[in-house]
Amino acid sequence: RLAMKRTTMRQNMKNKSEIIASNRKRLLNNDTPFAIREAYVKLRTGLMFCMTKDRDRACKTIAVTSANPSEGKSLTAANIAISYAMLGKKTLLIDADLRKPTQRTIPPNPSELLSSDRMKTFVAEIATRYDYVIIDTPPINTVADAQILSAFVDGVLIVAKSGTTTSDELRAAVDAVERAEGNLCGVVLNDLNMKSMRYSYKYKYGGKYGDKYGYKYSYADPYERR
Repeated sequence: RLAMKRTTMRQNMKNKSEIIASNRKRLLNNDTPFAIREAYVKLRTGLMFCMTKDRDRACKTIAVTSANPSEGKSLTAANIAISYAMLGKKTLLIDADLRKPTQRTIPPNPSELLSSDRMKTFVAEIATRYDYVIIDTPPINTVADAQILSAFVDGVLIVAKSGTTTSDELRAAVDAVERAEGNLCGVVLNDLNMKSMRYSYKYKYGGKYGDKYGYKYSYADPYERR
């Protein structure tokens, strides 16, 4: 049994390494296809005009989440941070997905750590040191972590996967942000097959949102996303 457990652990580590290596190839760089770079430029521009809930200033600390696992939130968060850095902005990317770590062990109490006063103080302090802080969080429909963080960051971005995320799941994710009194900056629709797309996906939120939010991007080949 011990030998089988070790074999399973080695296989899991190998799978994680392969996923990390694959995702690194999709990070924004000079060789990234123009359409994808431009999609992130539009996303970055939209976020730069996203105001805090009290309309006092533009959002600096942004939590990136998704409705479910494997919908592309981690890659989206990383590329948003890179996009800001390419603009010359001092940017910090935080991996707050404590339940699916790639380089560390899972802490025994992720929700308690994220909801602590020390975490709130930390986010407030680093916001004074950086132009933008991008926080990668767990899926909001799965655990409470992202909902906790949405209460004390400037804005929240939800990532949806084309053909996978249902309207009910997306609505539940939006509702979770609203219950925490978070500030929804918008929705990113990724993994979109642009060649076969014959119509546009649009998400409309009524009430206090009023406008339409949506950003789209796609890679030609499918790949594993967190």
